Amino acid sequence: MQLFINNEQEDCSPEITIAQLLEQKEMSHLKGLAVAVNDVVVPKAEWETYFLDNQSHVIIIRASQGG
Repeated sequence: MQLFINNEQEDCSPEITIAQLLEQKEMSHLKGLAVAVNDVVVPKAEWETYFLDNQSHVIIIRASQGG
């Protein structure tokens, strides 16, 4: 299955959830993450059950502090 993650094409295993994707990318431990799939923000409470489709566009954003 192919996904576009932050505008980079990547091959992933089929039937992958957002939570599993974040684990594969070693990002699951990070705080302040937001994920959008096909331009729609997915609430964190749904990451464990939200399955990604082939050719989905996934944006992963990490909030940062500063001024």
